[in-house]
Amino acid sequence: QSFNNPSAQGSSVFEAPVSKEPELEEETIIAPVDWDDPNQRIARERIGSLLKPQNEPTQQSTFDSSQPVNQNILFQFTSLNSQQKQIVLSTFSELKVAYILNSDFYPSCTHVIAGTLGRTEKALCALATGKWILIFAYVEACRQHGFLVEVWEREYEWAKFLRDSGDNVDVGMIDVAEAAVRWRKKIQREQRYAFDGWIAFIVADSAKQKSIERLICFGGGKVFTRVEDAPKGCFAFVDVNSLNFTKDFYDKLIQQGLKCFKVEYISGYLLNEPFEEDLYIIDETLWS
Repeated sequence: QSFNNPSAQGSSVFEAPVSKEPELEEETIIAPVDWDDPNQRIARERIGSLLKPQNEPTQQSTFDSSQPVNQNILFQFTSLNSQQKQIVLSTFSELKVAYILNSDFYPSCTHVIAGTLGRTEKALCALATGKWILIFAYVEACRQHGFLVEVWEREYEWAKFLRDSGDNVDVGMIDVAEAAVRWRKKIQREQRYAFDGWIAFIVADSAKQKSIERLICFGGGKVFTRVEDAPKGCFAFVDVNSLNFTKDFYDKLIQQGLKCFKVEYISGYLLNEPFEEDLYIIDETLWS
């Protein structure tokens, strides 16, 4: 389900792009911007090893699967290995299920199937728009039954899988998985995306800036691309390691009336419950 984003006038406002529907079996290779802590990658690989190998039988589903699901569903995928991708292609093509193999997040998707789980742009966009984030076993279940089976959160959401995986699960992965459930339910209940009403200006190097812009706009917010046009009181999200961020530029943001926060505010807002805004404030002590 899609909700209306706030509109704005002027060329200085970045809004979520309206793109042509991609070819469903064509993959676009674009270098992603990873929002994750590199130290979590080993943990994600360890969790991935807990997933049942593809040549082993999948556990029989416990729900009544006598009827296929009849819904307008569009799947997208992230962090699949080559074998998993081939299974997706063969299974969903045979079942005539709509899917997208694209490196960028596609906002019209309804479900994201993840081979592993991290704080990537695609995963955070899925959180901000309330998508289902499922483990790969869901594809196996569809293949086993011969049709698109009903999505039950207690069986196929990452949060349930990680809770059942024991004590050695990375906390960062649990944060993403639990946040996915929380935002999916909240957005469905309130009919508004995570960043609805946000107005922001971004200070970061080019690739990361574009990634942040996409995330905020897909999540219902607006981004001004010129500080002179940013309205008083709006957010300024800053990568403090960016070469573009100096004390003089900070002073300019303050004079413009912007509220300055570290860029980690955005992922923190999505992942942490409760959220502590004060942890991300930027002030002059940064240069002391």
